[in-house]
Amino acid sequence: MMVSNGKTIEPTNLTADLTTTLVGSNADFPVERVPVVYHRDNGSIGHWQDRHVIYRTDMTENSEVAIASNKYALVTNRQCFELIENSIRSAGIDNIRAGVSVMRNGAKFRARYVLPDCKYDVAPNDTLCCTILVAGSYDGSTRLSIEVGAYRFVCTNLMTGGGGILGGGFSVLHKGNLEEEILQTQPMVTNILETFPERAAHLSRWADIPWTTDAVEYVSETIEENAGMAKHTKILMNRWNKPNKNLWWAYNEATDYATHQTKSVGVAYRISDVINKTFLSYYGALAPLQN
Repeated sequence: MMVSNGKTIEPTNLTADLTTTLVGSNADFPVERVPVVYHRDNGSIGHWQDRHVIYRTDMTENSEVAIASNKYALVTNRQCFELIENSIRSAGIDNIRAGVSVMRNGAKFRARYVLPDCKYDVAPNDTLCCTILVAGSYDGSTRLSIEVGAYRFVCTNLMTGGGGILGGGFSVLHKGNLEEEILQTQPMVTNILETFPERAAHLSRWADIPWTTDAVEYVSETIEENAGMAKHTKILMNRWNKPNKNLWWAYNEATDYATHQTKSVGVAYRISDVINKTFLSYYGALAPLQN
């Protein structure tokens, strides 16, 4: 339990309640679009043809999820989920554990596909498995994006792909022939699965890098420079206050906090992205010294 604005709430857990598919999940709801209608001062009704309301057909009240341009290519969440899941299975992976978070009445989603059979041992009794992270929105706040992350079995931490911690991904705008664009995901998903061991191998080197006072200072100061991160930095510094640890341990302490101990999905992903960028920056600064 945690307290926010005087209220006791359950912390977010990005790796709880994973299932085998996101088709039929709370993010899989039907949507339609109609031109925006408005009332003129004389009582007549006008139609704003180049702006459309996207709304949920499974709700009778407060069903609107977005106002979009008439050039907006409407691809439903279900189409995205089916495309990703088919791409994963086409690559020979049938063991899928998936979870999704919905925000702003369904205007935005963040999904994660944990793939236990695509894994890499970063250390004895410490295994990472590949995770494909998908984000999308109807309101234009997020491009449809796919990137690689990782799931740590020993403590169920989710390592998001923000900051390039495990390489890149791709994103597209909801304009033009979006369906044709996202159909190119299959070769990209195949590439993610094939190259995951190589990507994860970079993280295994972190276990050999001492977590020193200088490291704590650099990482904490860099994280705190980001807006809204002061409180989270103090919490992380308390977690990092242990002797004789390494960079891999410190990174996992941070991802454990982001995965399991924040108050919302949006905050969890934002903190994860800052953590990834910061640790990658620190490791990058050390790289010349390691060679």
